[in-house]
Amino acid sequence: MTVPAFYRLSIAPDLRQFEPEIAYACEFLDRAHAVQRVERADRVLHYGDRPPPGALAVPAALFPAGASLDEDGIHPVHDALSGIEAGQGRNRLLPPPGAAVAGGAIAYDALGLIFHQISRIEERDSVYTDRYGRFSIGGALATRQDSHLAPLADRAARDLAALIRGEKRPANRTQYCVLLTHDVDRLRGYHRPHLPLRYAAGDLVRRRDPQAAWKRIVVGYLSRLPWSSFNEIMDLSEHYGQQSRFYFMGPTWLSNDSPYVHTMPRLLRRLGDAVRHRGHIVGFHPG
Repeated sequence: MTVPAFYRLSIAPDLRQFEPEIAYACEFLDRAHAVQRVERADRVLHYGDRPPPGALAVPAALFPAGASLDEDGIHPVHDALSGIEAGQGRNRLLPPPGAAVAGGAIAYDALGLIFHQISRIEERDSVYTDRYGRFSIGGALATRQDSHLAPLADRAARDLAALIRGEKRPANRTQYCVLLTHDVDRLRGYHRPHLPLRYAAGDLVRRRDPQAAWKRIVVGYLSRLPWSSFNEIMDLSEHYGQQSRFYFMGPTWLSNDSPYVHTMPRLLRRLGDAVRHRGHIVGFHPG
């Protein structure tokens, strides 16, 4: 096992309001590589302007101009963030071409980039939305940088670890695995109980298709959902020695999401208990 390199974080005075966000990025770094932030260490990692003598220097680009804080948390300042992402600021947010670490300093805001990516701050109040008002993946910085196969947060963590450890290729201690996940967009064969009848009536009256109408009734009311599909998934997972994760919707009344948390609380509770009883995982996913 590689012995971790300890470091102490130093933050420029104008950035201290963002200390929780910067520490969040450091936690990601410490999980990914054999480095560890501690209160006292000879090695100092300084974020922002005017690093102390002998400190390892990380320039700030995302903070403070690209983000703001209020009682509702942290928000992107999109006008400033667009320029920062495009490299128009004094410091870079994205890695430069070629070597990024040299002479006890890193050439871009690796801590800010980690926070930008893992917090998904760019999704908040974004102008890149689809017709339902959801954040569009086409607007993501990673998509625009074509970095899906070389994740930006991982690259930034690797460069920071190289800076702290003094190694060109620091070992990665993150263990990857395949997780079987299932988003539960609806519990029954409908979002709302009246919809199968409504659509079946349309099949009969407008489209004159009795088979389609009957299929809607079967799927909506006679298909033994959700137990049939949940049991089938869990049976298959257990047959192959796998653990499944079922991600339920959060509470919502939005017309394009399913409100089953409000309308079917008893069924949801029974289903969650059954999933946990069989050793699988219950979680939530956004609409």
